[in-house]
Amino acid sequence: MIQAGLLRHQVTILTPVGTVDDAGRPSTSLLRGATIPASVEADGADEVQFADGVALRTTYSIRVRYPSAIYHGLGSNSILEYRDRTLQVTGVHREREEEDVMIVQAVETA
Repeated sequence: MIQAGLLRHQVTILTPVGTVDDAGRPSTSLLRGATIPASVEADGADEVQFADGVALRTTYSIRVRYPSAIYHGLGSNSILEYRDRTLQVTGVHREREEEDVMIVQAVETA
Protein backbone atom coordinates (compact mmCIF):
# COMPACT_ATOMS: atom_id res chain seq x y z
CA MET A 1 0.00 0.00 0.00
CA ILE A 2 1.43 3.38 -0.97
CA GLN A 3 0.89 6.25 1.42
CA ALA A 4 -0.89 9.30 0.05
CA GLY A 5 1.78 11.64 1.43
CA LEU A 6 4.39 10.04 -0.84
CA LEU A 7 2.43 11.04 -3.96
CA ARG A 8 3.11 14.76 -3.69
CA HIS A 9 3.77 15.39 -7.39
CA GLN A 10 1.32 15.56 -10.30
CA VAL A 11 1.91 14.02 -13.74
CA THR A 12 -0.35 14.38 -16.77
CA ILE A 13 -0.77 11.44 -19.13
CA LEU A 14 -0.36 12.34 -22.82
CA THR A 15 -1.24 9.71 -25.41
CA PRO A 16 0.15 9.91 -28.97
CA VAL A 17 -2.62 9.87 -31.56
CA GLY A 18 -2.09 9.45 -35.28
CA THR A 19 -3.77 12.16 -37.34
CA VAL A 20 -3.69 13.45 -40.90
CA ASP A 21 -2.83 17.10 -41.55
CA ASP A 22 -4.51 19.40 -44.08
CA ALA A 23 -2.15 18.27 -46.83
CA GLY A 24 -3.01 14.60 -46.23
CA ARG A 25 0.29 13.72 -44.55
CA PRO A 26 0.26 11.53 -41.43
CA SER A 27 1.31 13.26 -38.23
CA THR A 28 1.18 12.63 -34.51
CA SER A 29 -0.49 14.81 -31.93
CA LEU A 30 -0.71 14.37 -28.17
CA LEU A 31 -4.06 13.81 -26.52
CA ARG A 32 -4.05 15.31 -23.02
CA GLY A 33 -5.40 12.85 -20.47
CA ALA A 34 -5.81 12.71 -16.73
CA THR A 35 -3.53 14.30 -14.17
CA ILE A 36 -2.70 11.79 -11.44
CA PRO A 37 -0.72 11.95 -8.18
CA ALA A 38 2.77 10.44 -8.33
CA SER A 39 6.12 10.17 -6.65
CA VAL A 40 8.84 11.34 -9.06
CA GLU A 41 12.55 10.62 -8.51
CA ALA A 42 15.45 11.31 -10.86
CA ASP A 43 17.51 8.12 -11.29
CA GLY A 44 20.43 9.64 -13.13
CA ALA A 45 21.58 11.48 -16.19
CA ASP A 46 23.87 10.90 -19.13
CA GLU A 47 25.09 12.81 -22.15
CA VAL A 48 23.72 12.09 -25.62
CA GLN A 49 25.74 13.08 -28.69
CA PHE A 50 23.89 14.87 -31.49
CA ALA A 51 25.21 16.29 -34.75
CA ASP A 52 25.00 19.83 -33.40
CA GLY A 53 26.22 19.17 -29.86
CA VAL A 54 25.64 17.27 -26.66
CA ALA A 55 22.42 17.08 -24.64
CA LEU A 56 21.80 15.93 -21.10
CA ARG A 57 19.24 13.12 -20.77
CA THR A 58 17.68 12.46 -17.36
CA THR A 59 15.93 9.21 -16.42
CA TYR A 60 13.15 9.01 -13.82
CA SER A 61 11.34 6.45 -11.68
CA ILE A 62 7.73 7.41 -11.13
CA ARG A 63 5.45 5.63 -8.67
CA VAL A 64 1.69 5.81 -9.17
CA ARG A 65 -1.35 3.97 -7.84
CA TYR A 66 -1.85 0.86 -9.97
CA PRO A 67 -5.56 0.64 -10.76
CA SER A 68 -5.94 4.40 -11.17
CA ALA A 69 -3.03 4.73 -13.63
CA ILE A 70 -4.28 1.90 -15.85
CA TYR A 71 -7.83 3.25 -15.79
CA HIS A 72 -6.55 6.64 -17.01
CA GLY A 73 -4.63 5.07 -19.89
CA LEU A 74 -1.03 4.99 -18.67
CA GLY A 75 0.93 2.45 -20.70
CA SER A 76 4.29 1.75 -22.28
CA ASN A 77 3.57 4.09 -25.22
CA SER A 78 2.48 7.02 -23.04
CA ILE A 79 4.16 10.36 -22.62
CA LEU A 80 4.05 12.14 -19.28
CA GLU A 81 4.13 15.82 -18.54
CA TYR A 82 5.79 16.67 -15.22
CA ARG A 83 6.19 20.33 -14.34
CA ASP A 84 7.81 21.80 -17.48
CA ARG A 85 9.29 18.48 -18.61
CA THR A 86 8.10 15.93 -21.16
CA LEU A 87 8.92 12.33 -20.24
CA GLN A 88 8.77 9.35 -22.61
CA VAL A 89 7.70 6.16 -20.82
CA THR A 90 10.26 3.39 -21.40
CA GLY A 91 8.86 0.74 -19.06
CA VAL A 92 5.96 -0.05 -16.75
CA HIS A 93 5.92 -2.75 -14.09
CA ARG A 94 4.58 -3.70 -10.70
CA GLU A 95 7.14 -4.44 -8.03
CA ARG A 96 4.83 -6.79 -6.10
CA GLU A 97 1.44 -8.05 -7.22
CA GLU A 98 -0.14 -7.62 -3.77
CA GLU A 99 0.61 -3.88 -3.67
CA ASP A 100 -1.26 -1.15 -5.51
CA VAL A 101 1.94 0.52 -6.73
CA MET A 102 3.04 0.71 -10.35
CA ILE A 103 6.56 1.84 -11.22
CA VAL A 104 7.04 3.76 -14.45
CA GLN A 105 10.49 4.24 -15.98
CA ALA A 106 10.76 7.35 -18.16
CA VAL A 107 13.36 9.47 -19.90
CA GLU A 108 13.19 13.22 -20.45
CA THR A 109 12.73 14.25 -24.07
CA ALA A 110 13.94 17.47 -25.64
